[in-house]
Amino acid sequence: MKGVILIQNDVRAQKTIAGGREIAVMSNSAEVSGKNKFVKFTGNVVIDIEGTQVKGPDAIFHYDSGGDILKMIELVGGVHVQDSNKWATSEKLKINLAENRYIFDG
Repeated sequence: MKGVILIQNDVRAQKTIAGGREIAVMSNSAEVSGKNKFVKFTGNVVIDIEGTQVKGPDAIFHYDSGGDILKMIELVGGVHVQDSNKWATSEKLKINLAENRYIFDG
């Protein structure tokens, strides 16, 4: 695929997002596309957003047109979300980071 960087084996990333919150991601591999402004994490994805843990097989991180601000995270294929006192499962999940909103589907 042209314009895509593939990173394999034990991928780990961290980023400060809206409101100064920290996000950490682990996965088996990642594809980075500067042209389309996304990062796709694949295989045993674990995302930690300030103590809320999100797990799924794949996650796509969507950035703004400048490529600097992380706008949304999409997970598909069986998602598990857990924080200190509650949990949920769903087929699909969209996380709107600007609004700190989790949208479950299925």
